Amino acid sequence: VSLIVFGLVIAIGLIADIDRWVLEETCRTVGAWGADADRIFVGVNCSDQAFLRPSLAEETRAAVDAAGLAPGCVVLELTERAFVDTDAARGALDALRARGLQLSVDDFGAGYSSLGMLAALPVDGLKIDRSFVGDLETSREARAVVRAVIRLSDDLGLQAIAEGVETPAQLRSLRDAGARLAQGYLFARPVPPEEARAM
Repeated sequence: VSLIVFGLVIAIGLIADIDRWVLEETCRTVGAWGADADRIFVGVNCSDQAFLRPSLAEETRAAVDAAGLAPGCVVLELTERAFVDTDAARGALDALRARGLQLSVDDFGAGYSSLGMLAALPVDGLKIDRSFVGDLETSREARAVVRAVIRLSDDLGLQAIAEGVETPAQLRSLRDAGARLAQGYLFARPVPPEEARAM
């Protein structure tokens, strides 16, 4: 049933409306934290459909401004699929960057990524896919990929974040590889906004 509902949501074009609501609600919640908001940044997933919508840049900046946040506090996270049409992606990225917004490639390495894409498109960061992080303790290949992505990020001046960190051993491997940022259940599970603020 959930797959049918999800298919209907995409078919009737509601996914972009859902993205807009999530963005506005996230900005409103973080903005309500007041002074605390200056010490954090928050990632908001953006669907391919929403990313290529001409109004995305204006809507995003409006949500950030209405919440009283600095544009750099909000990072739009886009999957590699959004960048398949490089020309269309370039226009959308340029519009977002012109408004001071941060952009990150989510699940990097698990899909359509290429070195040419990174060289051609103005993104700010990469999120190392959790599939590589999950295999760090057992796979030499996964460790090599993670090291390579971190080195690539450093060389291109991008921020690298490792996703899905669940064990101290994974964290040690990431630190050994030069990672500076990570997220996952090892640090915290999802919590309501008031608990997040307290943390």
